[in-house]
Amino acid sequence: MAGMAHDGVWHAYQQGKHDVGAHGFNATLEDWGRFGEFVARDGRLSNGKQLVPTGWFDQAASWTKALNSVSAAHPEGIYGYQWWNNAIPANAQNVQPTPQEGLKGSLWALGIYGQVIMVNRAEHGDRPVVDGRRRNLPSTLSRWKRR
Repeated sequence: MAGMAHDGVWHAYQQGKHDVGAHGFNATLEDWGRFGEFVARDGRLSNGKQLVPTGWFDQAASWTKALNSVSAAHPEGIYGYQWWNNAIPANAQNVQPTPQEGLKGSLWALGIYGQVIMVNRAEHGDRPVVDGRRRNLPSTLSRWKRR
């Protein structure tokens, strides 16, 4: 456990059976943030215990063998181990802020309805301070347009 506050839930097409691969896990916003911190710590828990092999996330951020991952614009690839890496792909839809380049080593998880987890592993910072006067900030950051 990475210090999650709540149990997550897997979406399933058949009751009692996990039958979905690359999508369908649901968690609270707070726990997704904790997951992002876990990734930023290279798969270590806050107590220092290593759960993911050291360097696994480095490999995910430099993967070059995934189909259509390597191009002239992305010679190091843009997808690996179920993560978008180094930048949001230019053809990503429903993503705010706009896709951008220049985030080498970053990892991105893009949800089906515009949810985004972005882990900038090069710039570790403090946890953000929550300002109670900005109650609409989460909804502003999570806006997405229906197709």
